Amino acid sequence: MRIIVCIITLCFIVSGQKRFSSDHFVKKYNLKLPEVTQEMLDITNLTHTSDSWEYFYQGNTEKLDSVVRKLTIERFPRNLQTDKYKYFDDTVYVNSVSILVDSGGDTSAARDYKYTDDFRTKISHNPKTNCIWKSRFDERGIKLLDVNKCPGEKEFSGQVFSLEKHENYLESIPIKGGIVDSNNIRRYYLAPFDSIVADFLIEKNKKPVFFNLITYNKQQQPVYKYSFDVFRQSNPVVNYNYHTYDNAGRLKRIYLFYIKNWNSPEDGFVLTNFTEYEYDKLGRKIKKTTKVTPDKKNE
Repeated sequence: MRIIVCIITLCFIVSGQKRFSSDHFVKKYNLKLPEVTQEMLDITNLTHTSDSWEYFYQGNTEKLDSVVRKLTIERFPRNLQTDKYKYFDDTVYVNSVSILVDSGGDTSAARDYKYTDDFRTKISHNPKTNCIWKSRFDERGIKLLDVNKCPGEKEFSGQVFSLEKHENYLESIPIKGGIVDSNNIRRYYLAPFDSIVADFLIEKNKKPVFFNLITYNKQQQPVYKYSFDVFRQSNPVVNYNYHTYDNAGRLKRIYLFYIKNWNSPEDGFVLTNFTEYEYDKLGRKIKKTTKVTPDKKNE
């Protein structure tokens, strides 16, 4: 019996060694990754609130009853969106109505959603155009399907992603119209706990380049998520998120930093927004608030 247990344990160790941590890629590619300093966490200049979500529950269950989202970024049109949820066994139906208020008057839009597989499969329907969109993700968040169909079209069009397992990574191959899109193949390396650590873009006749890199804490929660410029490797990190957690291990804030100067990475990064999460006494998420500084160049 002990021999069997030892063999099983050894298999798990070998399997874990085939997986990777972010440190592996930092050393292998000699990456220079920025980190957050205490001065960078100053949010006093981020005064414009956006995406204020309020959650309403059905009694004392963990299921949502409705969500109200208010978009109130200064110098941008105001937006109000209400989502209402209905549950049938393992299927969730969501009716979403949004109202955009600008100088031209009020405009409204509606869309219906159907979620299955623990929210990993989504079917979206636009009643105004009668178009349908379908998307599906696996348990790691890797996209498996992204297609749509409008009236007059016989079949769904878009991308179906074939996920191939290799010894050290998963490869996502997009197929559109029966043809492989060789310019957008993605390669994912996983941590021993089956979460994405490294995300590579594999273009035809080119070397693989970083797309994203994620670092985790001891509780297997993401701390940093770095996004890379796949076209200019001389300045690899374009932006990154920094995650913080409360004493109960719940997500508290996500900070987003962008590079100050594309041509001079030594100038560092600047905080552009942060999102804060609030929870009720039962640990359920009840509010999500994002504060930003609108980009003056995009007024």
